[in-house]
Amino acid sequence: MTISSNAHLKKLKNRLGSAIGSTKLVAITLAPLLNVSKEGVYRRLRGETSFTLEELLTLRKVLGISLDELVDGTENIAFSFKPLYDKPLQLDAYLKDITIRFKKLAHVRQSTTFNVCEDLPFFRQLGYPHLAAFKLFYWKHSILQEPEFVAQKFSTDAIPAETLMLAEEVYKLYTQIPSVEIWTAKTISNTLSQVDYFYDCGLVKSNEELKLVFVDLLKLLNDVTNDARLSNKMGVSELNGGSFMLHLCELSLENNSIYLETDQPMYLATGFNSFNSLHTTDSRLLGEYRHWLTAMLSKSINISGQAERIRHDFYTTNRDLILKSANQKMDFSVKL
Repeated sequence: MTISSNAHLKKLKNRLGSAIGSTKLVAITLAPLLNVSKEGVYRRLRGETSFTLEELLTLRKVLGISLDELVDGTENIAFSFKPLYDKPLQLDAYLKDITIRFKKLAHVRQSTTFNVCEDLPFFRQLGYPHLAAFKLFYWKHSILQEPEFVAQKFSTDAIPAETLMLAEEVYKLYTQIPSVEIWTAKTISNTLSQVDYFYDCGLVKSNEELKLVFVDLLKLLNDVTNDARLSNKMGVSELNGGSFMLHLCELSLENNSIYLETDQPMYLATGFNSFNSLHTTDSRLLGEYRHWLTAMLSKSINISGQAERIRHDFYTTNRDLILKSANQKMDFSVKL
């Protein structure tokens, strides 16, 4: 199988420019990948020599460019993901992969992440040790069903210190990246439902452990509200925080997803099986998603740096939800 027609070459060249970030760098980047000279790359781009199947598979593996994108009329989309069920130890590798992505993103000019948050944003919740431990335990116990966690009750020390350190690193990197987030009425209540489930099933080691999770939830709420007031992430004071726009949407978004928009490749990660994600750089799906995202933003209220009364209502409503859930389980009082 080869790619040589003008229509397919035009699509391929556009995708290469998008994936690599600059059309000027295409030949320099592809030559070592395909084990050919720069002139060999130019011959392929001019249609004088065809890309081979092996070369196209290399582009798919390294740059995420699939054959489906280059063929007219196909509705197939190429995704990538990291399997977690068969390899329990891969959760740490999953977190390390996120840190690598964030570190690369820090060097990209004009980058913004758009986070659709039907549940608490994955990266933000990892900045609070007891909440992070609960979420990681919840995933390992209830979602991945790892044998050593299925037999345990939740406590913060059930999660290895190394994993919590990786989670904290993800959070620190998140605070440096500009982002726009869309939250709904379910964003915090979904986490409270997870806490309720563990409590009702007797899966929490002690009320003291549970209290620390609620305290972290209140800290997260305080921080996200303050970040919205300042339009800037201030979670890690020693680092320069990225800009922050928080939008509240009354519609049910029914997904957790992250859309990366930069002057280099665009990228989409959409959630599945509760916390893993499917990744794609397919230009067709990115276009569809961007239209949907624009529609959801138009149905949302921006409370960053404005809409003070609505922002205050957001804070008090969610604080009351957290306190109500906590007081149903224990005598809970805390000052932050």
